[in-house]
Amino acid sequence: MIQGMIYLCPVKLEEMDRLSLNISCCLLWILAILPLSGCARIMGSAGGGSGQMASVNFSFGVRHNDSVWLSGDAGIRDINIYVYHNGKLECSAYFEDAGKVGISIESGRLYRIYALANVGLMYPPVDEQALREGRYGIAEMDALQSSAVPMSASAAVPVTGTHLSIGMELSPLVAKLGLKVEVPDRGKFRVESIRIGNIASAFCPFADSCQATSVLEEAYLVPEDKLGAVNDGRIIYVHVPENCQGVFFQGNRDSRRKTPENLPPEIRGRCTYLEITVIREDVPEIFVFCLGRDAVSDCNVVRNTYEKVTLHFADDYGDYVWEVKDSVSAPGTDFIAGGESGHILYTDSQRELIQLQVNSARDAWQDIIYAGGKYVMAGDCGTLASSSDGDSWHTAEMGDIAWQALAYGEGKYVAVGFRTRSYPRRVTGYTAVSSDGMSWVLTEQEGYCLQDVAYGAGMFLASGCLSATGNLRAGHFFTLDGDDKWQLCGGLPQPCPCLIYGKGSFVALGKGRIMCSDDGVQWSLVEDTGCSDVCNMAYGGGTYVCTGTSGRTVYSLGGLDWSVSGISGVSLSGVSYGRGVFISTGKGGLVMISRDGESWERVDTASSMDLYCAAVKQ
Repeated sequence: MIQGMIYLCPVKLEEMDRLSLNISCCLLWILAILPLSGCARIMGSAGGGSGQMASVNFSFGVRHNDSVWLSGDAGIRDINIYVYHNGKLECSAYFEDAGKVGISIESGRLYRIYALANVGLMYPPVDEQALREGRYGIAEMDALQSSAVPMSASAAVPVTGTHLSIGMELSPLVAKLGLKVEVPDRGKFRVESIRIGNIASAFCPFADSCQATSVLEEAYLVPEDKLGAVNDGRIIYVHVPENCQGVFFQGNRDSRRKTPENLPPEIRGRCTYLEITVIREDVPEIFVFCLGRDAVSDCNVVRNTYEKVTLHFADDYGDYVWEVKDSVSAPGTDFIAGGESGHILYTDSQRELIQLQVNSARDAWQDIIYAGGKYVMAGDCGTLASSSDGDSWHTAEMGDIAWQALAYGEGKYVAVGFRTRSYPRRVTGYTAVSSDGMSWVLTEQEGYCLQDVAYGAGMFLASGCLSATGNLRAGHFFTLDGDDKWQLCGGLPQPCPCLIYGKGSFVALGKGRIMCSDDGVQWSLVEDTGCSDVCNMAYGGGTYVCTGTSGRTVYSLGGLDWSVSGISGVSLSGVSYGRGVFISTGKGGLVMISRDGESWERVDTASSMDLYCAAVKQ
């Protein structure tokens, strides 16, 4: 919790009922505000105004400072307003609802207005200088880990007229740390604990910066659930109070030397440090690092900044290095991509790119969708997975079926795939239906290889190939009835491995040719794309996009006239549409983004993993 300000207004809490709440000084702008949201005028304040009162209402935002609070996780819970004139406190008010903040003060004056958020009710000192030099104590680090971090702002405001609106940007008084441990093989490695020591015991809300003069007695111990995330390869985020101690490792180039024991004795106990204990082959080791704006010299923890601190281990674990990055190289679009060996690549809440193994190395994720409030993935070795946030996943093992595609409609998720047996050679199709993405009902389609599924016009339609002794022949389509049973409904003389619903009809793609149907039974040839090797298709915003592994990508505004896009030569293995953009994936961590299907932007993923599918995060 926040302990309170060292410099406090001499008015005590029990004396508040004897304060003269002068309506001519501070009037509630919105009558619905709670009684504590009043504005108390300090008697004997300096005059010199017009005698006319001005109603002032406030709006507040958060100073994001580039990439610190990307997901809006710095909320405003409550707020104190302090008004000073000629260096003396004119009035103060506390509001439990930061969306309804208003006061009334005398017009014709220049005021200095201070705002302090998320610390509860705090009484200010009479002297403005005491406020600017004041420190607020911190009892424990846990109080800083919520979204309601302490924030402050100040502004000089000339008040004229009878009505005034003031907007203020609040600056969070803590730094955000992203902590990650990178290892070559997690099977031989475990992070046992993460501690942050020498944490500043107070912060200075209205000073330009704050240097700790004392620190908390106990180090902050990262909770067990966050340790599990680190061991999975994720980044965890911790809020730490500002502590600007200085630069003490001039000329150093070795991050391993940036430790408290190498600091001058007089400041060794005040610089905030990170301590990570790891277990490697049952042997514990401790790694310590002084936090700061770089990895080799700086010892400043600065408010409203973000530092990603990574402990890298070499391939043989014989060496290590610390890395500090002070910004996020976030892609223009948040996404989740599925790839080889059960891995996914996704942007987390801070828009950092995370590579995570969701399932065993057997599976390669072939499709991913977002629908019904969940992300659902299909793997080609039998796994179906679901997640509400793209970070934590529930997996369901469905045998050795090669799941190929997913669709959602009528509150149901549907997966289609097939299984191949070598002797006697045979291909069998399978479908799975689920209402929650976790529990699935499996059915078999003997003699067919199911490759794709789509939902539209109130029906599910699946596409596949007739299998005869293992050879795939003509294309066929199936509909799902009200009893979750599949019925053969139509066919084509050629396989159509790609199926979508777009522009009011089902659209199938086979050997570069586009076919359309309203009911899955009667099909008409619409257009030849001109690229017989495109095998993936998406529709959105009135545009069709087809991609292929041969390196050609084509697009069409209506499905009739097709053009080659500007990324010919790039081999892409999947494409989908969401939130106004197309996203496609490929080998070596390739992710491409486009808003029109013609111009594409490559995302720097820093990954070498082959990716087969992607979905835009919602």
